Formats: sequence, structure tokens, C-alpha cells
Amino acid sequence: MQKLLRACAQDHTPFKDLDHFYTVILRNIVPVNCDDDDIVSRYQSIVGAIIFISRPLPVSTLAHLIGMDVEDIHAVLEKLQSVILLGDDDVPRIYHKSFPDYLTNQARCKDPCLRIDPKIGHMQIAIRCFKITNKHLKYNVLGLGVPARFMSNEEGLKKDEITDEQLQEKIPQHLRYACVYWVNHLEVANIEDTELMNGLERFVDEHTLHWFEVLSLIGNLDSAHRAIRGVLTLQLSTSSDLHQLIQLLSDALRFISKFYELIKRLALHTYYSALPFSPTSSLLYRRYIKEARHYLCGIEGGLEKWDALIAILSSHSPTTFSLVRFGPDGRLFASGSFDRTIKLWNAGDGSFHGTLIASGGLRALALS
Repeated sequence: MQKLLRACAQDHTPFKDLDHFYTVILRNIVPVNCDDDDIVSRYQSIVGAIIFISRPLPVSTLAHLIGMDVEDIHAVLEKLQSVILLGDDDVPRIYHKSFPDYLTNQARCKDPCLRIDPKIGHMQIAIRCFKITNKHLKYNVLGLGVPARFMSNEEGLKKDEITDEQLQEKIPQHLRYACVYWVNHLEVANIEDTELMNGLERFVDEHTLHWFEVLSLIGNLDSAHRAIRGVLTLQLSTSSDLHQLIQLLSDALRFISKFYELIKRLALHTYYSALPFSPTSSLLYRRYIKEARHYLCGIEGGLEKWDALIAILSSHSPTTFSLVRFGPDGRLFASGSFDRTIKLWNAGDGSFHGTLIASGGLRALALS
């Protein structure tokens, strides 16, 4: 195989030889003119998940993600050792990018039983992500004690003696994957699918704040901005149900932008501190205020609508900003500080994009 791949890379071997090679291997699982739908479905689900997931996963996590037995996955992988490596960590990895390229190309992989449609594959994973989140996400997922005692997630875990094993049990790897990467699959999937959209609607309607809580606990809260923006940029239909979904997501984007630092530091203050100070007329507030049933103080005379404040930027330390410049299209801006750091931000929601380090003192800043 290595010789064939090297020759292909040097344009010495046409694609048809490599395609034939892959076809021969796949026939170990799906024979010619296969009429067994279970065999085809199992093959496409397992191999499709391996080539479409956003990061490699152990077989045990993969099994939860696609709803299959570990034994069935190993049985398929055993016959594909020439193209999929299963290491000592039990994580399947594709040997070469030409393999998924072949599987997803209708002109090259002519047998529909072997071909794996990206839209269908990503849709199936997205549906499973929503099934996982809708089943496992809940208020105070770790069962922590009175939040007034805690000033950070780390302190709460320590005081309530939550071990790493308990954390893995309460927030298992397949739930973590679903929380962080569901939008990657949704963006590619067929969004006209009823089951997929029902899963998304239930997730947003019932679990948005629970999702923020888990992202905070696992240190991935920054992925919330991108996920929400990703959904809002999709060409969703304008039905009344989806109009409510879009409004709830728009509120959620303002909410996570305004209270990001607070929620990042302490997950449970999503309910106790952030939500009570949200606009009372917002759909997010009306939908989730019952989650603050144990809130520590009553709020009167709060905001009715979202104000002009999008986010509080506080990543420069220990000195304050010295320079701020917007990009040509107004979507990004950069802030520079005397500490020689340059931070990139999304101008629409205040989300943080990354840090650059200047080689010397900052005297001027431009963004192009």
C-alpha cells in the first residue's frame, strides 16, 4: 500500500488503481451485489463515523456516539486493517486521506453500497449528538452543593470531593464530544430532516443553559459562540417554531457573550448570577428562569431588553488596552496592550479568537 500511495502522490499511478485497491479491501465487508441492508448500514455507520468525526475517539466512545456495540465495531475494523489503524489506545485512525476521498466521491466509488454520503453521515452523527445531549444534560449535572460556597469550578470540585473518575462518569466522553462538536456535523447535514431539526429544537429549548454548564466544567465554553453562530447562519425555514428557535439562540448568544467570564469561572452561576440579571422580556429568561429556583437573591428593577453592552473584554493582564483597531469589514477587531499581547475578537458578540505576541513594545496596530 505504501508503494501505491507514493506512486499516486508522484502522479505515476492513476486514481483508478488506488480506487481498485480500496474496493478490493472493502469487499471483505460488503460483497458485490450485497442485498443485506444490515451489513451495508453497519459498514456505512461505522466507517462513516470514523471519517467524519471531528477528532479521533476510542472505540468505546464511538460505540456510544453511533449507538452500536463495541464488538460490531471491532468486527468491521478487523477486516479493514489495511486502511484503518487501530492502535494500543483503541482509537481507529485513517492511514491516508485518499481513503475518505474515495469513499465520498460518487465518480470514483461507483457502488452505492460502498459509497458514504457526507450529508447523510454527518446528519446521523448530529442526530446522535442531540440524542446524547437531550438524554444526559441537566441542571447541576455533578450534583454540587450550595454554590455560594464556591468561587470557581476547581474549588467546587475540590470542596465536594469530586474525583476524576466521578467527573468522567457524570460527563462521559461521548457527552463531551456531543456538546463540543454537534455543530460541525449539523453544518454539513441535511437540515430539512425532521428528526434532526426536532433534536436541535429540543436541545435549544430544554438544555441550552445545561449545555453552557457542561462546557464550562470541561473547559470548552469558547465553543459555544461558534456553535450558536453556526446555527444562526444556516438557511433555516421561517416557520413559527423555528422563529422561536432562532430567537432563543439569539438570546443565548447575547447571554454567553455578556456573562462569559462569570460562567467560565463557575458553571453553576449560569443560573444563580447570570440568568437573574438577563432581560426579563427575553425568551431565554422566560424559558429558563425556573432553573434559578434556588437562586440566592431576588432581583427587582432589572433590564427588560438587552442593552448596548455586548461583552466585557478582560483577557489582557495585568495592564489595560492601549490600542484597538477594527478590520476592514468590521467583523473582527484587535486589541493591543503594554504586555505585548495582541488579542483578536469577534465584533458581533465579543468572543475571543486568539492571541498574538508582539516582538517588542506596541506603538501602532493595524488589521487587514
